[in-house]
Amino acid sequence: MTPFEMDAIREKHPWNLREQVATMLDDWKEKNSNRATKAILVEALRRCKMNHAADAVESIQPSSQ
Repeated sequence: MTPFEMDAIREKHPWNLREQVATMLDDWKEKNSNRATKAILVEALRRCKMNHAADAVESIQPSSQ
């Protein structure tokens, strides 16, 4: 995701961090289709030193739908 795309999302949802994150994740998943996996997300978060977020993602269990 480019800085321009991230700025556009921030402007669209200026006071709602949860919505910003959800929109960014949706965009990432759409652009990366089969490469947008939980493992890839966790790896990227760890590379950014966002270990707490990576731990939270790892703890999410898949839905049983």
